[in-house]
Amino acid sequence: MPTIPSLALFVVLVIASVSSYAQSYRRFELTSQTTTLRIEGHTAGCSGCPATKWMIGPEFTFNLNQHFAIDAALAWSPSSTPFPSGTYGGRLNEAQIGPRASIRGRRFTFFTKARPGFVSWSHAQTDLHFINFPPTSFTDLKFTYGRRNFFAFGLTGGIGYTLSPRVTLSAELGDTLVRPTSTSGYVRPITHDLQSSLGASYRFGKEAFFERPSGNPTHKFFDRFNIALMTAGLLAQTADAVTTQRRLKNCWRTHPAELSWVCSDAEGNPIARPFVNQGWGGQIGLAVIVNSAQTMVMYAIHRMGYHRVERMVPIPLTIEGGIQAHKNLQ
Repeated sequence: MPTIPSLALFVVLVIASVSSYAQSYRRFELTSQTTTLRIEGHTAGCSGCPATKWMIGPEFTFNLNQHFAIDAALAWSPSSTPFPSGTYGGRLNEAQIGPRASIRGRRFTFFTKARPGFVSWSHAQTDLHFINFPPTSFTDLKFTYGRRNFFAFGLTGGIGYTLSPRVTLSAELGDTLVRPTSTSGYVRPITHDLQSSLGASYRFGKEAFFERPSGNPTHKFFDRFNIALMTAGLLAQTADAVTTQRRLKNCWRTHPAELSWVCSDAEGNPIARPFVNQGWGGQIGLAVIVNSAQTMVMYAIHRMGYHRVERMVPIPLTIEGGIQAHKNLQ
C-alpha cells in the first residue's frame, strides 16, 4: 500500500494562481506536543519486538512565507524500559529538523513535513564480553551499556485547526524511517515506524499578510479529470493489493508457525501492516480508509480554492502503488 496517504500533500510545492483575499499568519510558532512512536525495542515477552513509546516535547516553526517553513522538534520518553532487555533502564529521545509545506484556509491548514534527525536510547546495550569462554551461564557474560543513536527521517502529514489568531491545535500521522545498527557496527535494513502526534501551538512574532484563494469553485469536484485520476489510483492500489496478498500467502506457506513473525513484518508500511496481515478483509478495509481520506482531502482543498493542488493529490499514491506492486513481484 502507499506509504503515507498524507504525503500526497507534497504537491503544495505547486500553488495555483487564483482570485484571492487577504489573510495573515505569525512568523513563529511554538508547540507543546505529545507523540507516540512504534519502534523496534523490547516488550515484556519479546526482545527486539516493536514497542510503542510515548514521548513529549517542544516543537518550533519558523514560517518563511504562507506555504513554507523550517520545523524543528525534540521529544523524550518520561519512562524507561522497566524489564531486562537490550534497552533496560533506557529512555527514548528524538530530534528532527527540516522543511514543512502548508496550504492555509480560513480555519484549517493542511501540512506535510520531511525532517531528518535521529532517535537515541539513553541506555542500551553497546557490547558483549565473555568473562569465561565457552560460557556456561549468564554470569560468564558481561554486557556493556551506553547511549546509542540511530539516523532517522520522518515523513508526516497532518491538519491544523485555528482556535484563535494565536492558538492552533494539530494532529499528524507519519512514517519515521530508522537506520539501526548492531552492537558490532553492522548496518541493518531501514525500519518503517509508525508515529502519531497531537499538539497545541502558540503563534507569535511579526504578523505577515498573504493572499488566500477565494474558494469559489472553477469546476465541479467530480469532473472527468478527477474521476480519471481517482480511477488510476484505484487500479494501482488493486495491483499492489493483489501482489501483496499473494506474497504473504507464499510466505506463510513456506514458514513454520514459530517463524510467522517474518511474514507479519514483511509489509513495510507501518500503517498498512496490521490491515494487510488480516488477509483480504483487512486489505479491502484499508483501501476504503485510504481512498475515503484521499477524497476528503481533495474536496477540502477544492473548497479552499487550490484546484491544481487538488488534482495532484492522487498522483503520488498512484505512483507508489505501481512501485510497490512491481516490488512485490520481485
